[in-house]
Amino acid sequence: MLRKLFIPTAVLLLMSCSATRYNAVRRVCDSDISKTSVVGICVYDITAGKTVCEYNADQRMRPASCMKILTAVATLEHLGPQYTYVPQVGDKGWGWCWDDSETNMVPWSAERQYTVAGAAFPMLKNSDNMFAESMFRQLSSPYTRQASARRINTMLNSAGVDTLQCKVADGSGLSLYNYLTPRSIVKVLVYAYRRKNIYRNLYSALPIAGVDGTLRNRMKGTAAENNVHAKTGTVTGISSLSGYYKARNGHEMCFSIINQGIPDTGTGRRFQDNICIMLCR
Repeated sequence: MLRKLFIPTAVLLLMSCSATRYNAVRRVCDSDISKTSVVGICVYDITAGKTVCEYNADQRMRPASCMKILTAVATLEHLGPQYTYVPQVGDKGWGWCWDDSETNMVPWSAERQYTVAGAAFPMLKNSDNMFAESMFRQLSSPYTRQASARRINTMLNSAGVDTLQCKVADGSGLSLYNYLTPRSIVKVLVYAYRRKNIYRNLYSALPIAGVDGTLRNRMKGTAAENNVHAKTGTVTGISSLSGYYKARNGHEMCFSIINQGIPDTGTGRRFQDNICIMLCR
């Protein structure tokens, strides 16, 4: 009898801890940062099949380099991970806004052939814009920006995203004209997870918190270290983070956080790191 009573009690305690955690996330979103900038968050429990936390989840925002997630998923689906090509970029994209650490030198060509899965590593781990744009150009033949964007929109439709609420302008996230919502990015992450050939290649190429890529120096010594696998995004005034983590109850989770209108990238990164640490505790 005691054993039968213990199981529901443990479940209730776990549910209570989760609810407290997500309420705390929403309180952080309501803090000073939301008074001077726009914050959008969506957290989805893949195992349970439901959204567990959201804040401005349907707000259209610039995704910065989280756009690369869409490019990777669409290309892995359309061409397959073993498709081989020489990554090349012929000219600037539409409305590009270069990060301070970038150079705007084009044309560009890689020194050797890559598979789509191989090109995904520098594109996602190191947020390489040229690899992202080269992959975007492989989505249509002959290449046109509009045709490649339509290919990504086809994938978005399959993922259950309302493409009327989104705008795809390039493959890297450099363009001023990209617009996505945190919920739309989460839907793409769920879509990828449920297609193992896509997910295996996407997940292995995402930066790991405190370990490698653009997250190697973030969330070290916390519950998020070696747990959060996510794509970073940075352009002037925008900081984003989207990816996967495992909850304490063993559930597979995905999330998207976008900070728009922030004065410096550090503000957004600290906010995102704090949210991820709270989610992983």
